[in-house]
Amino acid sequence: MDILPKGGKEFSALGFKKKLKTAVKGNSSMRSLSSNQEAINKAVYKARRLITKGAFKNAQQQSVLSQINKSASLTASQKTLVRKVLKHLGESGHISHARINRADEQEIEAPHLANQPQLANRSGLSGIASPDIKRSATRPMVSISQVQAERRGSGLAGGIGAVNPNTPAPPPSRPPMIPLSR
Repeated sequence: MDILPKGGKEFSALGFKKKLKTAVKGNSSMRSLSSNQEAINKAVYKARRLITKGAFKNAQQQSVLSQINKSASLTASQKTLVRKVLKHLGESGHISHARINRADEQEIEAPHLANQPQLANRSGLSGIASPDIKRSATRPMVSISQVQAERRGSGLAGGIGAVNPNTPAPPPSRPPMIPLSR
């Protein structure tokens, strides 16, 4: 069994086919599968996407076993061997997951003034793989409504083009139309 590859990103159906052939030739307990190699390879090839994702669980293993049993009649001892092979494929070898590092607590709690560098993500996630690298983004302490009001000329300081603060602001224009891709 150890000769056969496990599931995960490094799994390939062609590699499995070659290693199954080697295992059947070299391992006396697996020689009974020599006549059924083609059916096993065909069923494993169909399930290769689940195996590479690491999602080849018990239910999928049972359906693959039934496919193999339909195409090649298996004895009870052969079924147990095929179950062991499929269970081995269901074990994940190397599945890579996203790595998240927390930012330092001091950086999060430090007070920031307007237009000074601060963390790009206030949730505490740095978004980088190495905690030694410092990333910052300059963010002004202004809300979007303040910026829009200043553009219209009705901001707190009057802004450019503000004639009278008592003049009602013009109605907001419609949002731009976004064409749908075909």
